Amino acid sequence: DVGDGITDLAFAPDGELWALGYTDGTVRLRTREREVARFDWGIGRVASVAFATDGLTCAAGGENGQIVLWDVDV
Repeated sequence: DVGDGITDLAFAPDGELWALGYTDGTVRLRTREREVARFDWGIGRVASVAFATDGLTCAAGGENGQIVLWDVDV
């Protein structure tokens, strides 16, 4: 674990947006200043998060083996 319940962290290619996976099953998108979105798809403890190279898509993998993809629109 990265700390404070954080299981993984990814930066968007521009470095302005971060995706953080948590032990509680949520993925949170944030900037340096604030949280901008929070998602809970029921995938269990988040094992990994990643941005596509264009920064327009994000993915998260959960402990139950599911992977979710979504468009980043913040």
